Amino acid sequence: FPPIFEKMAALKKLVPIHSGESITFGETTITAHALHHPGGSQGYKVTCRGKSFVFATDHEQSEEVDAALAEFCKGCDLLYTEGQYLLSEYRGEKGLPANNRVPRNGWGHTPMEWCLKTALKAGVHEIHLGHKDPYRKDEELSQIESYLTELIAKESKEPAKLRLKMASEGMTTRL
Repeated sequence: FPPIFEKMAALKKLVPIHSGESITFGETTITAHALHHPGGSQGYKVTCRGKSFVFATDHEQSEEVDAALAEFCKGCDLLYTEGQYLLSEYRGEKGLPANNRVPRNGWGHTPMEWCLKTALKAGVHEIHLGHKDPYRKDEELSQIESYLTELIAKESKEPAKLRLKMASEGMTTRL
């Protein structure tokens, strides 16, 4: 690591895709969206046969609801995004299992509560939170999932349609 493209024999052609651009392969379209992270980052929407998946991690929202990301994700079937910090950890009010209480503003990651608000604004059907702090234990992740599920019910203006899962190794999802 890091991967050296010259040694990756399966790569035949690299095609850059910039924010706002799309590329199509058969029935599948991939669209890029600029994200906010030190060093830069992009999210991607993959659309095929009427289903859509958005991958948008390594992104720090500047507000509770990221209007541009919500528009990009509008009505998507699945959004995979941040699961690094709770709002109290982001603000430095609470420490992480292996870290002191320090504000994490500017580190490139959105509080999970804000991710939910953006997903609700976008009308996303399901959200998977990944990119988790590696020191969190499964029990803590389960508690966080319960807390966030309750938050979805409180934040929803109508019966909650947004489903939440904490992403895990080996997990598969069918759209």
